[in-house]
Amino acid sequence: MSAITTPEELEPFLRLGSLDQTTVNRRVGPLAEDINRIGFKDFRLSARNCPFPDPITGQIIPVTLPEYYFGDTGFSVNNAENSSKNKIEWFGGTGIDRGHLQFLSRVSEIGHSVIPQYWLENKKLRDALRNPTQHLDTVEEVWWLSRWHGIESISMAERLLPNSKADVDWSFFLFNKQIRVNLEVKRIPSDLVRHTRGRPFNKEWFTTFCSEKVLPKFRPSGTDEINILGLSLFGEIDRNVQLVVSEWLRQHKCLIDAVVIVTREARGRSGLDKQIVNDKAQILNPFIKELDAEDSSLAFAFEVPIKVPGFPEASSQ
Repeated sequence: MSAITTPEELEPFLRLGSLDQTTVNRRVGPLAEDINRIGFKDFRLSARNCPFPDPITGQIIPVTLPEYYFGDTGFSVNNAENSSKNKIEWFGGTGIDRGHLQFLSRVSEIGHSVIPQYWLENKKLRDALRNPTQHLDTVEEVWWLSRWHGIESISMAERLLPNSKADVDWSFFLFNKQIRVNLEVKRIPSDLVRHTRGRPFNKEWFTTFCSEKVLPKFRPSGTDEINILGLSLFGEIDRNVQLVVSEWLRQHKCLIDAVVIVTREARGRSGLDKQIVNDKAQILNPFIKELDAEDSSLAFAFEVPIKVPGFPEASSQ
């Protein structure tokens, strides 16, 4: 287990983000306690200087990212053998092989306020946060609980199918407990390839992925239920993404009532999109929150293998 993390150690890194000092002061103590309770085998802080274009002027401005390392996620630009293959395991950066400390502080606050009965009290959740290959997905899943107005009676890892080990991430109630929502969250690291290489959203990959990882968790929703797939992407929610998801949803409307998509790479577009396939699910519209100022302020920097002139590339079989 790594050394004890203190608020004094975290505070200067947390100030590097977009938080005001009052929010930093409120979050830093509970965050330090949570990091120690999770018990990472290896936890290290870093401050990375990255140039970003100003969203208004377009001028390049320096940004210092407060990040943390927590073990081997299976992804890293150091794994790359050449620049011609787009293996996501050969990419790195924020949300890939390291975490964003401000985002973790927000999720810590969500955990304490929204799911105190689970947050670090539930062994399955705590173990997933400690596991380097599950940590970032689990943090994202908890963040999705902040996407709703009036969320009530939350349960974790709900099995919708009898005699099945597959479960959805969350089940909760909206509309004064009149509507139950079954939510499965999928963070898609491979979407970073689309974002950095300028490729279209891969329809065949998405269809196969959902057939294997999403659909087996659901049964048709009842009259007072809504089944939702939540997607967290790394690139823009462009027209291609909307069309692929919309077509897939129409094909599987017997199991999924809606898909909600978020991204922090909006580039002037909305960072959120809703695909709703039936009248019943239209009730969701007033309950889904847009990304707020903090969500939109988070900067993520990625590391991508490129060909450097004059340097040979390793050949891979």
